[in-house]
Amino acid sequence: MSAKKRKAKQRRRIIFFAVEIVALIVLLIAIVGVNMVTKIDKIKINEEDIVVNPQVENNKEMKGYRNIALFGVDSRKGKLGKGSRSDTVMIASINQDTGDVKLVSVYRDTYLNLGTDSYNKANAAYAYGEAEQAITMLNTNLDLNISDYATVNFNALTTIIDDLGGLDM
Repeated sequence: MSAKKRKAKQRRRIIFFAVEIVALIVLLIAIVGVNMVTKIDKIKINEEDIVVNPQVENNKEMKGYRNIALFGVDSRKGKLGKGSRSDTVMIASINQDTGDVKLVSVYRDTYLNLGTDSYNKANAAYAYGEAEQAITMLNTNLDLNISDYATVNFNALTTIIDDLGGLDM
């Protein structure tokens, strides 16, 4: 076998090896991505059960805004359902024309109508009726039209902080 053929064969092996390494990296990234997505709990809520004040639905000033409720619950075991109190209640208001985002925090100990004509601390709404009850509480007391939400548990908060580079104290 001539030297040229040996070099060509060696070059093909190196290229084949590099392609295998790239394919393995892509496969590994895909497996990690699928694993992360399958860990996300997707809870469907019945939007018909969420109370929205009729005056708010027809309010022209609210057009062009999307409001999303953000809940941080005190569960450490991954449960996002009943019994978990919302330690953090925030509302993200997105102006769909300009892309501006405004965040408002609702204090967890604020005494509010839970949407059932009973009054309690704001964080109790999530414990009694999950996200549907908590969103109804926000819509009832703050004259909003929220139908979308996101909930994270205690462990997700630490993961988010770590992903953002941690906190310096």
